[in-house]
Amino acid sequence: MTQAEYLTSIGLDSLYAAQVLQDDADGFVTDTPFYLAPVAEMSGQPKLTDEVLYYDDQAYELLQSEGITERKIKLSALPPSIEAQLTGEEFDSVTGRLYDSANPLNAPYFALGYRTKKSNGHYRYVWYMKGKFQKPGAEHVTVGEKAEGKPLELMYSAQKTIYKFTKPSGDQDGLKRITGDQDTTGFDPANWFAA
Repeated sequence: MTQAEYLTSIGLDSLYAAQVLQDDADGFVTDTPFYLAPVAEMSGQPKLTDEVLYYDDQAYELLQSEGITERKIKLSALPPSIEAQLTGEEFDSVTGRLYDSANPLNAPYFALGYRTKKSNGHYRYVWYMKGKFQKPGAEHVTVGEKAEGKPLELMYSAQKTIYKFTKPSGDQDGLKRITGDQDTTGFDPANWFAA
């Protein structure tokens, strides 16, 4: 291990999404990734559960499971056409109107990609393979003595794929996330957001 592998994250950019077109036993396919929006912050963590089994009057075994990973994303804004695409609603390009039917069942699955800058100037690249976006929340405030910007808040819930990828160990399993550090030997970030 090198010191570069332990450096702090000091930046976030290049937020991309790609609609998942197929995720079943036969394959995993997405549409071409597209730039989502300028991003300010991202936070969240996987939902983990622990169950302790007790035998012989002591903790004997710890069973753990991982559910979805929620990511709260703060953006500058989303064009109505992209919001409609993410949430499964309808956008009329002739009138420029977004029609919100309040039906979250229409929301398609998307992969979510981005990169974070480390304190040595190199990047960590990330793709969440499959998840759904919730409709964005917004906060608005009138202009007072100074303008106050209010970022758009978008929630993304990532889950494991149905398709089982073959990992370097030869094991096959669904994937939730793939990451790579630019300064790790063997990792090539070329075309990370292109496919």
